[in-house]
Amino acid sequence: MRGCRSLTTYKLSDIVSPAFSGPHRAIKNGAINDLVEKGGRGGTKSSFISVEIILLLLKHPDCHAVVMRMHLLC
Repeated sequence: MRGCRSLTTYKLSDIVSPAFSGPHRAIKNGAINDLVEKGGRGGTKSSFISVEIILLLLKHPDCHAVVMRMHLLC
């Protein structure tokens, strides 16, 4: 029989760049429904949005999420 795993609590500021505090507040307050983040590689956009999606799914367990990534051909 496996034992229970302990839960760890993290502060959002420890795992998400401060540059995304504005969009986080807007999402949390329900001010926006869609978010498009632009920028170069290594901008922590994927890390931020992955955390936001998890938070939203935990807050609204009856919801689903779809993530699409646009690929532009030059």
